[in-house]
Amino acid sequence: MKQSGGGGAITGKPQQQQQLQQQHQTQQTLSQPARSEEASIRELVESCLVNEDFTPVLRLVFSSSSAATFPNSPSRSTPSESAGTSTATKTPPPPPSPNKSSQSSRSPPRVPGATLDGRPALEVLQSVLRSIANEQDAIVHDVCSSHSMEIATCVAELDRMVASAEELRKAVSAGGEELQRTGLALASTARELHGLLSAQRHLAAAVGGLRVLRRLLSRCGQVGALVAQRRLFQALQLMEQVRTQDLAQALEELSNTPQAAAFMSLGPDDTAAAATGAGGSSSETTIGGINATTGKGGAGSAAARHLSVASRLRNFLEALVSDLTAAIEYYALAEFNNWLVGVRAESRQVGLRAIRKAAIERQMDEDMASERRTVAAALISLRDPAAVAAKEVTGALFRRELSKEGAPPPPPAPAPQSAAAAAAGLGGGGGGNSTGTRPGKSGASRSGQVQASSPELPASVPGLDLTTLCPGQPVQAIQTLLSRHAAAASVPLAPTCSLTDYTTALLQGVNMQGLYRCVHIHRCTGRMAVLRRYYLDQRRLQITTDLAPPGKFLESYQSYLAQVTGFFVVEDAVRTAAPDLLSSDSVALLWDAAAGSLRGVLGRALEEALGGYAPASIMLLLKDFMLLVCSALGARGFVTAPITELLTGSRLRYHELLTASVALRVGRALAADPLAEGLQVVSEREEAELSGRLGLPAALESDGTTPALPFRVPYTASLPKILQAVRGFVTDSLAYLQGLLSPWELLPAVLQARDRLLAKTVVDALADHTARLLAADAAAVASIAATSLTHGSVGDPLAPRRGPSLHIKEVMRMITNAWSLASAMQALDEWTLLQVRPLGAMAAAAAAAAAGGGSSPSPTGTALPAGGGGGGGGGGFIGLGSDGSTGAVLAALRSVQDGGERGLMRLLASRVEVLVAGARGLNWLPQTPLPPTPSQYSEELVALLKDTFDAAASILPRSSFLFLSRAVVRAIGNAFMALLKEGVKAYNMFAVERLAADLVPLDRFITGCPVPHLTQEFAEPRQLCALLLSPRVEEVLIPEVRRQRYPSLDLGSLVVILERYREQARVGKEKTGHVSKRTLEAVCKQLRGQMVAGTAVSGLRVLEDV
Repeated sequence: MKQSGGGGAITGKPQQQQQLQQQHQTQQTLSQPARSEEASIRELVESCLVNEDFTPVLRLVFSSSSAATFPNSPSRSTPSESAGTSTATKTPPPPPSPNKSSQSSRSPPRVPGATLDGRPALEVLQSVLRSIANEQDAIVHDVCSSHSMEIATCVAELDRMVASAEELRKAVSAGGEELQRTGLALASTARELHGLLSAQRHLAAAVGGLRVLRRLLSRCGQVGALVAQRRLFQALQLMEQVRTQDLAQALEELSNTPQAAAFMSLGPDDTAAAATGAGGSSSETTIGGINATTGKGGAGSAAARHLSVASRLRNFLEALVSDLTAAIEYYALAEFNNWLVGVRAESRQVGLRAIRKAAIERQMDEDMASERRTVAAALISLRDPAAVAAKEVTGALFRRELSKEGAPPPPPAPAPQSAAAAAAGLGGGGGGNSTGTRPGKSGASRSGQVQASSPELPASVPGLDLTTLCPGQPVQAIQTLLSRHAAAASVPLAPTCSLTDYTTALLQGVNMQGLYRCVHIHRCTGRMAVLRRYYLDQRRLQITTDLAPPGKFLESYQSYLAQVTGFFVVEDAVRTAAPDLLSSDSVALLWDAAAGSLRGVLGRALEEALGGYAPASIMLLLKDFMLLVCSALGARGFVTAPITELLTGSRLRYHELLTASVALRVGRALAADPLAEGLQVVSEREEAELSGRLGLPAALESDGTTPALPFRVPYTASLPKILQAVRGFVTDSLAYLQGLLSPWELLPAVLQARDRLLAKTVVDALADHTARLLAADAAAVASIAATSLTHGSVGDPLAPRRGPSLHIKEVMRMITNAWSLASAMQALDEWTLLQVRPLGAMAAAAAAAAAGGGSSPSPTGTALPAGGGGGGGGGGFIGLGSDGSTGAVLAALRSVQDGGERGLMRLLASRVEVLVAGARGLNWLPQTPLPPTPSQYSEELVALLKDTFDAAASILPRSSFLFLSRAVVRAIGNAFMALLKEGVKAYNMFAVERLAADLVPLDRFITGCPVPHLTQEFAEPRQLCALLLSPRVEEVLIPEVRRQRYPSLDLGSLVVILERYREQARVGKEKTGHVSKRTLEAVCKQLRGQMVAGTAVSGLRVLEDV
């Protein structure tokens, strides 16, 4: 009581003062390091009393004890000390670290060893505590002495309170015992009732769980039956109900099974023991959130057994549902595999349908374009839109075919009518229900039906005023007329009676149910990613197999390409139907890979075809089929640019094959042409074909009129064949380039290919054929010349000059053919433009006809020039600019013409040289005058000129005739001058007189020819003979006289010829009067001086010198 009272007095001090006092003591302890350790311990104990915390004192006690007992090892406390320590704190504090030099204010001073101030530490501490206890006891004694009365009064009051409390405790103890006896009986009854109610509730739950499990198993059986019947969609729907309803409910029931098992496992003794708390040792178990007390009789093992059974049942049900779902997926995947096999087998037919549909669309476009061209041509000549529509639109062949195809099926034949019914019908004795036909409305209806069903009867078109219908714009007028006629004749389409390739579904015959069922099942089960991956793998394997090229590609390319096309048509259908199965990106990637492989296959096939010299028609068929494939795939969003680029790149090789084919046709035509005479035209059809369509000239000089039938054209039979071959080349080139090039690139490409063909192949063929003819003639002339020299030595020089016939007329025919082909280039340009741009060509032709009034449309829509074909003038077609034909082509054809003319000129010059060279064997130094009759070679020259000029005038064009005439006459003059310069060593005046007599018939013939300035080409030999026969030969020295009388004489040649003169002064005894040799020598000397000096000398001085 004293200590507690003292403690209470100490604890009554303010807390702030205690803290200040503690801090002051700590400072004093830290500031006096030399103070004795006993004083430090005393201050520490006093501080602990103030703070009511004796932990530092205990730490000091145990620290000093440990140091005293085990100075070099961790401390071990005795059992009593351990017990005391455990009551104060749970774990003893660790000994202070010897490495620290100072402690906190609340920690005791460090004990360096087992003694303090030379005494044991415990004795010091005990003495300190005893001293403090005495001090505190004194303080308490003082307090009790001052308050003794108050304390005695309190003790008396406490005694009275203790007696009252004891009485109350006895009363409470008696009431508690009575309540304990009553409560035990009530608690036992309540626990038994609670056990029975829990058992009832869990039994009801168990019965409900059995019903749920039974329903679950029943529905699983139904799912299995549906799967066995392959009714996968119904099985999947039922499986969804099983999973979301039955299985979830069953799992919920099974989750409550551990609670029921815990309560069902308790026996009666265990329940009573749990209620009374007796019955031996027990264990408390928590099962399912409920505490169940079970004895040692085996109730815990029964609960564990029930838990194991419930877990196995749960696993079984989940596995059963999973297996059924997997079975549905398995059978769906099996159907999907069957669909993959079936769709691959049907892909070829699907591709063929898609390609046929593309072909029908392209043919429809071509038919519509042809109809527009026909209507435009008809409206240019016939300004009656109703008649044009009835003839060209309604009566078009493709429209009639479409009408027949879309016509309704014929009505069934009427049943045979009885005689009485027929009589009743004829009698007309009926009222409103009579089946007889009324003459008004029914007849009109029937006639309307006939009119609507008959494609040959056009609908009525209201009268139109053509003057107000787009004046000056024929294309717009055509479109307006067609739209109005279509609106007037439009009737509802009748139901089709049969399916065509255009209306037939592309996937007809392909059963898509397997795909749809599998996609739906995997979509519902959330396994679309697996199906998507499987689908892409399988389809990738299929397209890899389908892209493998066949052995003979050119023989089976259609089925190969149809298979690939059908594959991607199916892919497009799958993408549209199930975008979550096949996305657009996946299809695009698949197509890109397939397009690369397909491009490689096609490239190798084209190389094989071109390397094997396959005909161009094979490439055209392959290109057309490939374009149809690209059209069918492009309509479904696939990018076909790599394939079209490959086809576009092969056009050069295709044109090479076409060129080789045309070259073969041209060569055969030239080889089969005898070139004997021009082609004879005997009918108007031939005239229209040759002059109208091909544009070949009807005559060499056209005056705008067509010759009367029959007549012969200047060209031979090979030229129309060549033009037909060129037009066939244009048609094939256009057919190959259509679809590969844009419309604005088509015309330049076709013209470039055509001009290359003409400038290279056709021109080379004409030039080669002409060169072969000229080479044969040159060889013949060379043999004639050799024979002439040989026979000239024998003495009969003129006999061999009538050697084998030459091909002069044939060469002339080739020149005329080249000229005629150049004249036909304008018509060829017009036809080419009409093939490439029909509407533009017809519009241009209509504009030209309206401007000049000299053109008329042909039945095919081409605009023909006035006069039915034409010559070489008139400029190019309006649609191709002022120069329709390429200049290179015309230049090449002109080169053929020029080459033929030069070769013919050389041939005739050689022939003339041979004839004139025959005069070398004549006597050029006769002693007597010769008869004035012309020589034989002169007559042959005249005959040659006559034959050549007649043939050239009838065969060659005017320009070639003039060139050849002048060239031949120039060759004759040069031959005579060469004869006198080189062929004759000496001559006299008698030989000159004979030469002049030989030149007279030649000069007479040349003068009579209708060729301007032709006599100038033959002036030199004629002027030479006139000079030699002149009485004043020296006048040639006068430049003025020479320019007036002998302008064609060459001074060098004249000097050489005059030097070879031999004077024949007398014939017998008579003088000849011929110019002397001396005079001619003087003239030669003066001429040389003039040629050297080049100065003009007066006429008198010249004459004086001579």
